[in-house]
Amino acid sequence: MRAAFVALLACLVAGPVWGQAVEAQLMVYVEPSGVASAAVLSTGGEEISLALGTDADEGPIAFKPGPVDDLPGNLTIEWNDHNSTSLPAFVFAPYSGMKIPVRVYRYNYTLADWQQAEQRCWHTRPSDVRSAFRALFGCQEWVKLLEVNGERWTRSHLKGLRGWFDGSYYLFARVRPVDGLGLSPWGLQDELVERLREIVEAVDGGRKQAREFEPFLRIADVRTALNEFDRWELRLFGVIPRLIAQGDYLGALSVNDRVRAAYARYVGPLATEAIDGVSRDNLDGNEALIRERLSASP
Repeated sequence: MRAAFVALLACLVAGPVWGQAVEAQLMVYVEPSGVASAAVLSTGGEEISLALGTDADEGPIAFKPGPVDDLPGNLTIEWNDHNSTSLPAFVFAPYSGMKIPVRVYRYNYTLADWQQAEQRCWHTRPSDVRSAFRALFGCQEWVKLLEVNGERWTRSHLKGLRGWFDGSYYLFARVRPVDGLGLSPWGLQDELVERLREIVEAVDGGRKQAREFEPFLRIADVRTALNEFDRWELRLFGVIPRLIAQGDYLGALSVNDRVRAAYARYVGPLATEAIDGVSRDNLDGNEALIRERLSASP
């Protein structure tokens, strides 16, 4: 079936250098046609709703949004069943002028589709961007269906988590639109990170043993991915001065707290050394300044 699609002409940036406008196209292809009602880009408090096209062969439809703050974004797909799926989306300065494809899939699984779902999530590994998106969206859909039906950490649920993890991690760690630039336009989804942290915490807390999740999820692999995610979160430190300059003190405090949590997870709760320019002293200094500005604001 031909895919519906939407393209976005976006001006946003994420990465080590903030405050630089980037013009690139996020090409969102939805398969099968008609399963999604909208695509929404959220960034810096702005939400841009995008109507979906009808024929991928017509070429890109460019939507020129209004001013968009150059902050990390989320691309949200709203499904016709009133559910939604979000994907962290970053457009870096070196991506300017590029078209970055997003392939969104919906399978409308029922519990009777367990063989099809497990084939996709456990017996197939992502080998390219298209198969990674299939794993991400398809296995996420399967995991949530099982959870709604009371299945958690069962064999089928863990197989689904493995596929979701493989798809998301492939996009996060291996997709590099610019040769030689170690930056991906895709972050790990918060919903996935929460589920992975829950597993690691259960093992660390002695409530579960690592072998109970194997061979579907190796705890060592999960730890590596979560550490990489936390290292990535530290980059948000560069957003804070801009938010302060804009007078968005609550937003700055929220981002500072988010970076503080990532820093503590990455280096430990008592560490003080600087990682990528982020240190406990810097975070404390940010908080003190932000609270001083908040107390002085009307």
